[in-house]
Amino acid sequence: GDIDGLLQGNGLSTRSANAITLVADDKSVDAGETVSVTFTSRELAEVYGYQFTMDLNGLQFAGVEAGALAMTDENVGVLDGKVTVSYNDVKGMEAGQAEGLFTMNFVATEAGQLSNMLASTSTVTRAEAYVGESLETVGIEIAMRGEEGSEVAEYALLQNEPNPFKATTTIGYILPIDTEEVIFKVIDVNGREVLSKVYKGVAGYNQINLHSSMLSGSGVYYYQLTAGRYAESKKMIHIR
Repeated sequence: GDIDGLLQGNGLSTRSANAITLVADDKSVDAGETVSVTFTSRELAEVYGYQFTMDLNGLQFAGVEAGALAMTDENVGVLDGKVTVSYNDVKGMEAGQAEGLFTMNFVATEAGQLSNMLASTSTVTRAEAYVGESLETVGIEIAMRGEEGSEVAEYALLQNEPNPFKATTTIGYILPIDTEEVIFKVIDVNGREVLSKVYKGVAGYNQINLHSSMLSGSGVYYYQLTAGRYAESKKMIHIR
């Protein structure tokens, strides 16, 4: 159970951590460049469908191409610069898809790094996938890996959702390998450590549910994740 209010994937598979991960190669792009982003995943066993919103920053959607999955432009919508994605397969999908599942094309309106220019969110369509005959609902995330093309995602600390939040917020993070020690901290704007926890981490997606009762009040906080030599922090806002 969630005795201390924190949930994460101790000893569990990525699926058990309640999310699957779509992986694409990160790279830098120039303004005006046409960018093709091919997604893969090894976690699609018995997935019967998925949906999510793709938030874009400096990219314009320019179409989708089918790969191992029969994704077409009919599975995609564009609303106020956000892209909604919805796909289903009545036969269920297969695990271990090493080849491209589908490719999304964009035009870069500014120079940048792909990992900073697109992300899966629930801002329009809730990010979730449907697994097994019971259609269990799990999360779905996008992870960008280094240009060397390793088969697992790079380390990534994700933005908490929702943000700002009142009662509870979820913080996701991605590990390329099982990790014996993952340190999670919350720090207030005065530099005081509000929370510190140590966990084992599993390769793939993990998540932490953070409750308002664990903080010292409303305001701006910074949360930090350390795993080996990797360390990253992000800002979140707690409101009453």
